Amino acid sequence: MLDSLLAELVAQGVFRSPAPVTSLSGGRTNRVWQIRDGVAEYVLKLYDPGCATPLFANDAQAEALVLDHLRATDLAPRKIASGEAACGDWLLYQYVPGEKWDRNAFAVGAQLAAVHKLGLPRGLKRGPNGSDALISQTKSMVSMLDAPVTDNLTRDVPAAGDVAPIAPVLTHGDLVPANILLAADRVTFIDWQCPALSDPCEDIATFLSPAMQIVYRGASLAPEDERAFIDGYANPSVIARYRKLEPLYHWRMAIYCQWRVQTGDLDYAQGLEAERMALTKRRD
Repeated sequence: MLDSLLAELVAQGVFRSPAPVTSLSGGRTNRVWQIRDGVAEYVLKLYDPGCATPLFANDAQAEALVLDHLRATDLAPRKIASGEAACGDWLLYQYVPGEKWDRNAFAVGAQLAAVHKLGLPRGLKRGPNGSDALISQTKSMVSMLDAPVTDNLTRDVPAAGDVAPIAPVLTHGDLVPANILLAADRVTFIDWQCPALSDPCEDIATFLSPAMQIVYRGASLAPEDERAFIDGYANPSVIARYRKLEPLYHWRMAIYCQWRVQTGDLDYAQGLEAERMALTKRRD
C-alpha cells in the first residue's frame, strides 16, 4: 500500500523520489510515515476512514483546512499538500522534531490559549457547547452500549447546573499526549483530524482527562501538572466554566471508555475506572 501511494504521489509531482521512509508510532488511528526527500523531511499521513469514534472524528478535509488556517503560526506543522489517492485520503506536512509530550504542562496550556484566541476558520463543524449539548452527546453514546456496567454510570446525569453555550473557538478536538510534540520548552500540536468550532472547555477536558493521560502516557496528571497547565492557559473565566462542566466531562469520558472496552480495546479499562473515580470525587 505504501509503495503504491508513494508511486502515485511521485507521479503527481508531490515528491521527486522519497527515501528513506520510516514508519512513525504514537497515534492510534491513521498510518503515518516520516519521509526524506533530498534534504527536506516530511510526514505523510494516510487516513483510515473506519477509525472515527463517537467522540473523536477522523476528518482529512478538516485537518487540511485547519493547517491552512494555522499556516502563519507555530501552533501546528506546515502543510505541504493533501489529496485523495486510490488507497485513501492523504496529507503531507513538514516534519516537526520533538518527543511525545510528558512534561511542561505550562507550555501546553499557553499554546492552547493561543489556539483559542485565533479567528475561526470557515467550513468546520460545530462541536458540543454547554451542559445541554454535553448531556445529549453522552446519552447518545450510552445508547450504543450493550455491555452492562456495575453502577449507575449510564443512568444518572451528574449535577453540573445549567451552563449555557458561549462564543465558540477553534478546538483541536483530540488534545492527548501523543498529539503534542515537545522540543525543549516548545510544544506543537499535531493530528488535527478532530477540529471543531466549539466550547474551549472541550480541549481542556481532553488534556486533563485521567483516561486520556493513562491510555497515552501510562498515568494521570499529577496535581502540580494540572495546576501548571491551568496557569499556562491563564484564563480564569474559562477555567471556572470548565470546573462547572467537569462532572459532565468525566461522565462522558467514562461512557466513552466503556464503549471502547465493549468494542475490544481493553487499554481503556483502567481509564474507565479513573474517570469513574474522578466523577465520584466531584460528586463528593
